Amino acid sequence: MQKPKKGPKKYQEFKCKLDGKDAFIKEIPLKDLGDDWNKDMDILGDLSDEYVHKTYTTLVYDNKAFIITNHSKRSSLFDFLKFRKLTFLECLKLAEPIVSGLIYLHCHNLVHCSLTSSSIILDENNTPKFQGVGVIKVGSDYTASNSASEDASRWMAPELLKGDPPSFKSDIFSLGIILWEIFVDEAYPHKSAKDTEFLKECVLGGSRDLFPLDTPPHYRKLIEACWQHDPNDRPDSIGLLGFIHAVKHDVKKQLGEVEAADMPNVVKHPGKFKHEDPADNLFDVAKYCFNMGDYGKAKAWYEMAAKKGSANAAYDIAQMYMYGVGVKQDYDEAKKRYEIAASIGSVDAVYAIGLMYNYDCGVEQNYQKAIEYYHQASNKGSARALYRIAEIYFYGDGVGRNDQKTLEYLNKASKMGLSCATELTGYMYAYGRGVEQNDAKALSCYLKAAREGCAWGMISLGNMYYDGTVVCQDYEEAMEWYQKAIDKYKSNDLCKIHREYKFIVGPDKHYMNALHGYEKAKRKNSAMNHK
Repeated sequence: MQKPKKGPKKYQEFKCKLDGKDAFIKEIPLKDLGDDWNKDMDILGDLSDEYVHKTYTTLVYDNKAFIITNHSKRSSLFDFLKFRKLTFLECLKLAEPIVSGLIYLHCHNLVHCSLTSSSIILDENNTPKFQGVGVIKVGSDYTASNSASEDASRWMAPELLKGDPPSFKSDIFSLGIILWEIFVDEAYPHKSAKDTEFLKECVLGGSRDLFPLDTPPHYRKLIEACWQHDPNDRPDSIGLLGFIHAVKHDVKKQLGEVEAADMPNVVKHPGKFKHEDPADNLFDVAKYCFNMGDYGKAKAWYEMAAKKGSANAAYDIAQMYMYGVGVKQDYDEAKKRYEIAASIGSVDAVYAIGLMYNYDCGVEQNYQKAIEYYHQASNKGSARALYRIAEIYFYGDGVGRNDQKTLEYLNKASKMGLSCATELTGYMYAYGRGVEQNDAKALSCYLKAAREGCAWGMISLGNMYYDGTVVCQDYEEAMEWYQKAIDKYKSNDLCKIHREYKFIVGPDKHYMNALHGYEKAKRKNSAMNHK
């Protein structure tokens, strides 16, 4: 073991080796740790190394705690910033993982009660990570102002200075101070405040530190949002991602990577975390990132949620590989991920494997296997799986055409509210497949499906009005239904990972049918009006 060196604060640190890896031992008097320090160790055990500087183990001897952690060649963010002048890109490289790390803690219903730039350390790649001391469960009996040092008070939210308990929103305020520090050279919060009482007076009176003139507008907006006096006016944790998204867009625009007229996707976030299970909160973050178009971030959050047991997250990762969204398209990886998702309860994943066998995607086409997977999914409540079985019997793919079985499965799917099953039932009546031909019943099915949002039903109605089948021939009415179908297809984002369009003939064919029908009806209507 090497000689002790002075730590970033007042505690002794010793470099050592643990299982062949660099580590360090920090010696801290028990009186400095507080009564709940051992609870902190339990809380940290379930967190990812990506965002938290984790403890290997803790030993207690002679009224001292010897905390063994993974070694970091750097010290705290506070010390790092004292000796470095950063470009804005470097600032953003530090800020983004800190924001993500805080969101990660909040996903686990944890509050960091002592969030300062000294409580964030940098690894050998200058990647910031949170120290775990001070992390508590939301709602724990803890008053920050009772144990905070004078220095730490400079990062505290107004409500904490008044003695209120820590919350997600108090962490957001502290984050704003840290983001300000990162951008401002030689920054020290409320430098003019020489004692705690004067500091409280400044902060409670609404005083905030000043910004340099060259502060990027969205970065300043992010910090000012975090600094709001009323906790309710500060952004929710997940909403921080929208600010970061806008900041990154500013940078890309300055670098000429996007057109000046382009704007980042404006996506409403789901608000504060609503779930007790961290996996569900992590999934919400992933979905928000995906909807903003930040697929790399989305996948990272999906992976974290999947590791916590989120079947929805595991399924969405598989979808990304299936469609090549944010990753290289890889059917083998997609199938593997579907199987993982299916093993932890995703019915959609079971259905998706059926689609792979049905449509020859990465596996040899096998209709019997497709039906097996569809049956598994339908037994767990998937109406879409019932519809796919009906389709196989409708076309006779690999099993022989069977109109009675087609109708049987369509009926089950329709009763579960699947509008496309109702539309295909209408087709069966229109052409007398398995039932007596009945245009009136076909019209009824098409109308019901169209009202439920089925574009195919809208096209079929357009055809009936164009041809004058059962209804009076009406080209304007036909145009209206074709237009509704066109609008429906336009509103469907074909890149969304929940779609199946790449498996089937696709909406392009139906979209073109709607366009063709509209143009035909338009010409006919125009000709009639000119007679």
